[in-house]
Amino acid sequence: QEASCYIISFLRTKMDDDVIPTLRTSDEIVAIRNAMRVHQTHSSLQAAACLAIRNFCAARGNIEDKVVTVLFESINDVVKASVTHPKSPIVQENACGAFWALSTVSDHMALSVASSGAIECIIEAMNEFPGLLSLQDDACSTLVVLVAEEENFEAIGTERGFDAIINCLGQYASNMAISERVCSIVAALSTTNLFEVKLAIIEHEIAVNRIIECMYRYPQNSHIQMAGSEIISLISVDEYIMSDIAGLGGIDRLSTAMQQHLDNSLVQEKACEALKMLIPGVENDILMGNDVGKWIIVSMRRHKENSKVQIQGISALLNLCSKSHSNKDAVARLSGISAIVDSMVNHLGCVLVQETGINAIQSLSDLGANQLTIAEGGAIQAIMNGMKMHQPTKSLQIEGLDTLMKLASMEVSRGLIVDCGGVDTIVEIMCVYKIDENIQQKAFATLTSITDNLQNREARIMNANHLNTVVDIMKRFPASEKLQLSACTFLQNCIDAPLNSDLIRGNAFLPVLVQSAATKFPSIEEQAQYLVSFF
Repeated sequence: QEASCYIISFLRTKMDDDVIPTLRTSDEIVAIRNAMRVHQTHSSLQAAACLAIRNFCAARGNIEDKVVTVLFESINDVVKASVTHPKSPIVQENACGAFWALSTVSDHMALSVASSGAIECIIEAMNEFPGLLSLQDDACSTLVVLVAEEENFEAIGTERGFDAIINCLGQYASNMAISERVCSIVAALSTTNLFEVKLAIIEHEIAVNRIIECMYRYPQNSHIQMAGSEIISLISVDEYIMSDIAGLGGIDRLSTAMQQHLDNSLVQEKACEALKMLIPGVENDILMGNDVGKWIIVSMRRHKENSKVQIQGISALLNLCSKSHSNKDAVARLSGISAIVDSMVNHLGCVLVQETGINAIQSLSDLGANQLTIAEGGAIQAIMNGMKMHQPTKSLQIEGLDTLMKLASMEVSRGLIVDCGGVDTIVEIMCVYKIDENIQQKAFATLTSITDNLQNREARIMNANHLNTVVDIMKRFPASEKLQLSACTFLQNCIDAPLNSDLIRGNAFLPVLVQSAATKFPSIEEQAQYLVSFF
């Protein structure tokens, strides 16, 4: 029986070389399976049978449905062999090979392999025989297939599972194929929401170290760089871990990956995402010393059409700018403002690009020196276009209003906002969110900032629709002091422009609303007196 299994195994490898026609029958698997069941305690036969199953499945060509049915039944026989002979290196090696070959037959077969107890067998074999290259190779290959299904994360991501996987990476650090597989497994597991699995990765003593070492060893391997970047981004959950990653050279690795894989959008996306997560917890000197801002902007320029790269790139720049005013200046000097504006223009339909872009511009505008660049660089029009396109997204509208209000502190920006139809845009938002007091307050505050000390007093700031909206909102929120104050201040600013005077004076509701607000809120008395005397 043992000899027959070896002959079948040998013939299958020859078939792959086209020496013999590749015809696979269910009779072969039935014979192998029967031999395994009759001689369960015979380790050398079990090893031969597992090898035969491996080579049978791995041979080229399609497998008929009736053969697949018999193969399903053989999975448990391989598991039984592995469990019965835990100390036999050849049984464990060939069993891991059989698990790998079976899992590649079909997705359904892979699910059956995972649910059979094969994962536990593979992990025990990896821990028991760390020095067997072919065993570790087939084991990792199997786990790469099985980790594609999230339901397998819990079984693979145990403490012993991570020990086996990370120790394999250390033992075979010079083997690029195994290193790539291990990084892929850990990257997949890092995406989990299972607390125990995530904790096992984070708390493993040398996991992060080994992954970063792997990125150092294989800088040209895009799969390793992408997987390593993804792992870093997903485990950067607190400042201690971020600092640890930076101390191991993580920032340098991410920066280098971006430089060496400029045309690989997946590497760029994952590296930008990792930097986004790390930046808040890493010393600024390390970030600037590795030209992080420069390579993020280069990435965004190189992959203008890729919305995922843009989202992660802008988010990383936002976090970088949030650390210090000097970073805001550095990003602006690297043409970061124009990169963000271009992204917003190119991806008008992507709400995440618009929202992160508005947030980044708002942060950059905190530095007064950047406000002129923002105003003249098309950012105001980009913000308003984003607000118009995504009116249902409340958070974007709030950030847009806050940003326009901040930019309106400069005379040049006030004029541009008015010229670009900013008043129309804001009034439209007020109409969409009529019952939202917070947005109404922000809208009036923004309108007040835009019209405050406006140099061109001949501009027609308001039309009948604008005025009717103002009146409607004042009626809706009579108890809101902030809103009433902002509304009265806005009206005061508008009547200073002659083209708006007749329109405002002709509204019968305004004198009553203004007087009512002044009676309730003494803080409005000054504006109210001015308006009442005007009426």
